[in-house]
Amino acid sequence: MACPALTNKGGSFAISDDPITDCDPGLSDFEGFSFVPVGSIGSSGDTGVTTDIVTYPVWDDGLTPQGKGDATGNNPTIEFLHRDSPGMQIMIEASAISNQSNYAWRYTWANGDIEYGMGQVSNPTYLKGGGSDVRRISFTLISNLEPIFVYATP
Repeated sequence: MACPALTNKGGSFAISDDPITDCDPGLSDFEGFSFVPVGSIGSSGDTGVTTDIVTYPVWDDGLTPQGKGDATGNNPTIEFLHRDSPGMQIMIEASAISNQSNYAWRYTWANGDIEYGMGQVSNPTYLKGGGSDVRRISFTLISNLEPIFVYATP
């Protein structure tokens, strides 16, 4: 019998309470940072890294040479119910146009798995919708570090 898939239900998102000055933190650094939960996460875009594929067509070869180019951290858009909380206040402060600081963030799943990331937070978008929609707010996380994963042991 196959194991059930892990869903996002019961998971959470948190942001560091202060900017991060280390441009290349490791796992032990993330475990030492202080995080504040940002409640009511509704959805998150994809994290990870995207690598450019570079090619150079040449006349004398039937197969175009290609390889890896620049790599860029994915910039997920993360959406919350628009509710005031200490974590939401940090997100709004981090997203100020004049704030160029990096912040650490942490996704935690219900089984204890953790994903750490770091980067800047873009300005909020205040989502509207129809009469039966709820107030939501979204931010784009500007990833400046490959994700670091910690898997819970069963």
